[in-house]
Amino acid sequence: PPRPPFNTCGMEGARLQQLGVVTAGGVGSAGNSNEPGPSKSLTALETTLSACSGAAITTLFVTPFDVVKTRLQINNQGPDCSCCSSERPSSAVLRIVRHEGVRSLWSGLQPTLLMQVPGTVLYFTAYEAARNAVAARSPQSLQEYAPLLAGGGARLVTSTVVSPLELMRTRMQAEQALLRQGMLGGAVALVRREGVAALWKGLGPTLWRDVPFSMVYWLGYENLKR
Repeated sequence: PPRPPFNTCGMEGARLQQLGVVTAGGVGSAGNSNEPGPSKSLTALETTLSACSGAAITTLFVTPFDVVKTRLQINNQGPDCSCCSSERPSSAVLRIVRHEGVRSLWSGLQPTLLMQVPGTVLYFTAYEAARNAVAARSPQSLQEYAPLLAGGGARLVTSTVVSPLELMRTRMQAEQALLRQGMLGGAVALVRREGVAALWKGLGPTLWRDVPFSMVYWLGYENLKR
């Protein structure tokens, strides 16, 4: 089944609430010296808790939308699915609730949380480390492009690590049989049936989508923040 996009907007959105103070000593983010009062900075624990709570709250709200989108995409595939090709999202919600119960709207929540919460911490930690490392080793004229490389590298690493969880999330949202097996049981069954490489199906298109987005996002954000 098609893979719904990794929830990049939720991760970057959560980061916007903290990045202004977390990266106060980073590249091009020295802060406004004319502002009164002492400058604040978050500790590593506060940064981690902020990122995790933002990712968890976002996941709880957007999972039903992911489930509906996945079901609509699957139902609209093939010439034999013409009866569902014009189904509206609201009708899909009612159909899922009527036949499977309200809890089905949060199908795949477990792998989504396991993907988003550690993935958020890994992503932003990797970005900050890569950005500072690139800036420290680059000429002054090229330091403004450090977020470009750091954003792409952080997304590359994070997407590769969480790809199996994203796959299981999609499969559990689309297949009731797999949902009943649970995340671990479904993953074991998938590996037995299709091999270990099946856990990284669709990674290529995911990287082509997410890596350029992260590069442009962080470059624009860091420059606008100056």
